[in-house]
Amino acid sequence: MATPRLEPVHRIVLAFDIEGFGGPQRSNPVRSMMRMGLYGLIQEALLHAIGDLRNCSLSDLGDGVLVLIKADVAKTKLVEPFMGDMTTGLKRYNEQAGPNAQIRLRVVLHAGEIIEDPQGFTGEDLNLAFRLLDSDVLRAVLSRSRANLGLIVSDHFYDTIIKHGFEGIDPSQYEQVDVQVKETVTKAWVFLPSPRSQGEPVAEPPREPSEASSARYARPAPSKQVQKPIDICRG
Repeated sequence: MATPRLEPVHRIVLAFDIEGFGGPQRSNPVRSMMRMGLYGLIQEALLHAIGDLRNCSLSDLGDGVLVLIKADVAKTKLVEPFMGDMTTGLKRYNEQAGPNAQIRLRVVLHAGEIIEDPQGFTGEDLNLAFRLLDSDVLRAVLSRSRANLGLIVSDHFYDTIIKHGFEGIDPSQYEQVDVQVKETVTKAWVFLPSPRSQGEPVAEPPREPSEASSARYARPAPSKQVQKPIDICRG
């Protein structure tokens, strides 16, 4: 059997983890409802931010979601309007959901080289993103707050995107933190975005894409490697 040719591709790495998803207060039907709510919020916010879901792939993580986004999408869009849309959507969802179905999210943003092989996706940059998402510091920052979403960005993402203060991005709202998870020791930056005020203007959403742009999902592989979704981004 021929060995597949492995080539890295640059991707924006965006991942979500639901706080306390496995808590004993939640039943399995409630967890399923939360997952459906999360997917709906992510798709809506992605559609508004990048306009075409064919530019990304979504992989199911059980208690969260991994999104890999093509390199030709502007990284700034995944900060604003995406994070503003997510926090506003979460506020709306939680106002309508019961107490056991409330969603609070840990979110990571990074960008780097990903390898796609026949089983899915892997690479150091993907490992780093998941280490940041699982870090104690992000868990602590979110648990101490009343926010519905806690964002952590890699030091690289901060240096190349956040600190330059592109439109809608305020670097002063990010706090530098030390992260140590397993073999990973690094700096990162955390931010607790707020929902938009009622009537606060946002960018005009792009036109509705065709049905071909809808994303599909696949369950994760049991190893650290992430299984590829049914629809994948190429190029």
